[in-house]
Formats: sequence, C-alpha cells, structure tokens
Amino acid sequence: MGNPREHQDSAKDPEEEVYAKGWFFDGAWLQEHAVPVESGAHPTRKIVVDLNQGDSVAVLSSGKGKRIWGPNSVETVYWSSGSVSQTIYDLGKAPAIKPYVPRSVKQSASSTDTQTFEWNGERKTAAQWYSHSDRHVSVSKMAFRNRLKVLGWDVHRSLTTPVKASAAAAKHKSKPGIWTFEWNGERKTAQEWYEHPDRHPSVSKETFSARLKNLGWDVHRALTTPSGNKYQA
Repeated sequence: MGNPREHQDSAKDPEEEVYAKGWFFDGAWLQEHAVPVESGAHPTRKIVVDLNQGDSVAVLSSGKGKRIWGPNSVETVYWSSGSVSQTIYDLGKAPAIKPYVPRSVKQSASSTDTQTFEWNGERKTAAQWYSHSDRHVSVSKMAFRNRLKVLGWDVHRSLTTPVKASAAAAKHKSKPGIWTFEWNGERKTAQEWYEHPDRHPSVSKETFSARLKNLGWDVHRALTTPSGNKYQA
C-alpha cells in the first residue's frame, strides 16, 4: 500500500542528522492511508500521524512545499464536502481517533510492531493475525492495520469484512491505482486534468483528487468549484 518517503529530500540544516534522517509524509501518502470515520457513500476520512523531532508532513491547504515539523501530532481530515483540514496537537494531546504511528521500513513489522490484539483467547501482533486463514482476500495489510489501530475494530471484524469497491471508481469506470476520468470526450488521469486552465486557483491537487476519487464529482465540478480548505494551527 505504500510507505512514507524514507528520508527528507533535504534537511533545513545539513549538519543536523536528526533532520537528514527524518520521515516526510507527503499528501499522496496521507490520502492513501486515511480511513473512514463515519458511514455513508462519501464518508469523512481521517489520519493522525505522530511526528518525532525531524519528521514532517505536507501542509495540504496553504501552499506547495510547506511542512509541519515534529515533535507534534498532526490530524488530517478529508471532509465529505471535498475539503481538507489539518490540526496540530502537542504530542500526548492527540484527538480521540487512535494515531497511526509510522514504523521504519528498514525493520520488519515483527521486530518493530509489538502491540498485540486478543481473539479467541490468543494474543498476537497485527502482522501475525494478518496471516490468519479467515482473512478476506480484499483486505490489504494496511487496511487491516488501520482497522485495528485507527478504527478500533476487533480482530475478527478486521480480518473478515470485505473492503468495498469505491463508488467513485465505479462511476468513473476506473480501478484504484488506474484512475482515469472522462470529460468532453477525453479520458485523462487526475494529474493531467489538474493542469487544465479552467481549474480554480484555490483548488489544491489533494482536494481535486479527493473530489474525483472519494466523492465521485465530475471533472468540471472538481476543477471549478472554489475550495473551502482551512489550515488550522
């Protein structure tokens, strides 16, 4: 399902190793790993990432290239309206949603993820439960972990509940990972449509993508509707 970029592209101070080796979570990673926090066809989705010193996440609504640096806990909300907001909390004061805390991709899940979950009288890590024979084939490793750690589902429900196909994907005749969108007789990717001259300047790339992929908006509406995004510090 993807991982955060392994290291920052460049440190603010090259001599500070903590920044040179920090994690950077870009907008695409946040959107991919956000999970629904309500029911419905187009639910609000959230992700909370805990940042240590030197880590950062992309600011999604206040200009390209800006970042929020740790130590902080950052909640990103993809609202059902198509807008996006981010809120910063001091570590230890994160909101009620359980934070998704990233692990180093250089280490195996079994050696880094020691949190265990009980089912049928047994306690195992998420990685160990993921190999269970009852797991539905549509449940990816990341979806399973988010269900357990972010949504607080029990092991059986997390393993056996099928992942629903996106209504937006069906509407656009696209499949996740092969998203294309038709307008005026042309079919292009979100990235290609985003460069269209009709795009309202307030519409960020992340908001445009969320409108198409999560809300099922048509290309023209997603491009031209002004964004109501707000950055909350």
